[in-house]
Amino acid sequence: MRVLLGLDTVAGPGISILIKDKNRYLTGFDIRQLLEELRASGALSLSIDGKRVVAKSSFARHNGSVYMDGRRLRVPYKVSALGKPDILYQSITLPRGIKDRLSHFAGVHLKIDKSERLVLPPVTKR
Repeated sequence: MRVLLGLDTVAGPGISILIKDKNRYLTGFDIRQLLEELRASGALSLSIDGKRVVAKSSFARHNGSVYMDGRRLRVPYKVSALGKPDILYQSITLPRGIKDRLSHFAGVHLKIDKSERLVLPPVTKR
């Protein structure tokens, strides 16, 4: 239960995704779609820019910036997902999948790396 709530540091295999958004086209909805695709593919825990993502995490866009839980996210976005690296990678790179949809925006590029060990921090209080 503590892992699901994001209260503990977690580690294991997974993927990391570096998202470049040169023109700042992406919205909180776009980031949320990526995270939901990872969850649907078996991601056990997620973080973005070193901050843990939990079920109640909220995303918004304001003045060209994306915010998570009221904190501004910095470009390039760094997403980490714990789970089976091959399955997570395949789900993100499906033809016409989330990677293709996000990369359709000018200046948006995703670099996806599989990893044997990622460490995700616990939720931090604002």
